[in-house]
Amino acid sequence: MSMANSELRHMLLALLLVLFALVPSTPSEATDPRTICFAGSGKPKIDIVMCTRALMPAKALTRATLLMRRARARIQLEDDARALDDLTEALAINPLSSEALTEKARALRFLDRPEEAREALNEALRISPNNTVARTTRGVLALTLGDHAGAISDLSAVIASKPGSGESYALRGIAHYFLDNPDQSLKDFNEASARDFGYAYLPLWIALTRERVGKSGKEILQRARATLLDNQDWPAPVIAMYQAPDPASLASALDVASRGSLQLRKARAGQIHFMFGELLRLGDATKAKRAFEAAIRNGDPRTVEYALAQQRLRAGKLSNTSQNN
Repeated sequence: MSMANSELRHMLLALLLVLFALVPSTPSEATDPRTICFAGSGKPKIDIVMCTRALMPAKALTRATLLMRRARARIQLEDDARALDDLTEALAINPLSSEALTEKARALRFLDRPEEAREALNEALRISPNNTVARTTRGVLALTLGDHAGAISDLSAVIASKPGSGESYALRGIAHYFLDNPDQSLKDFNEASARDFGYAYLPLWIALTRERVGKSGKEILQRARATLLDNQDWPAPVIAMYQAPDPASLASALDVASRGSLQLRKARAGQIHFMFGELLRLGDATKAKRAFEAAIRNGDPRTVEYALAQQRLRAGKLSNTSQNN
């Protein structure tokens, strides 16, 4: 019996040695708070903890970068006021950080302080004129403020320096759409699609714009729906709503959108109502107004679509009397 136990212990030891040999060694950097803070873990709550730990022994310039990274994680969690505190401290250390100024602008926009956000972005671009993130952020800010010409100017500059940017084409297409320039919108939306920009509602914008220029949007919706697995695969229910616009299809889309985190649910609900309003706007101004009101009532103020719904209501022009204005 004792010999059997001895042999068993030897076998277990040999097995453990084999397992240890198979497990790759983990570099110390993989668990170092500063490394995780700089690289980002993909989970903002973890990033905040790691950045906070890394800040304790950090020197000045390193501290400024850590504060900026922590602020970015705070913005993801919608903790914008504390993010702004972090960025104010970071910029006190390094006032020439274009990246920190860009993040500051994002926090200020979400705190409903758009003019201060614009000033921060202007300063970021004065320091670093080729900062395409800052210029895109300023373009988005202009789009949400209804400055569509300003948005087109900034996004065109981004496209000139980064022609592969599908995001910039899509955003510029929306700006052109709001300036009643559907021909240019369609070109931009098609360019965004060709670059595989993963904006869920891009097929809907293309379908809308095709209708505006006197073409059918049915085929684009059918192709977009064919790439999705089932009716629960987002944005399948929103595409179905466009294919058969009625209260039942709207309710079905809102039902699927009622899952996930609160932030995701609010964003999707507002986006559904806004996109429904844009579709109704092609023919029924009264129903379009109700849809835009619902987008604001149920939506997330941080989304572009929320700001666009506000613009539609402020403008008062809710229907298109011709296919090509």
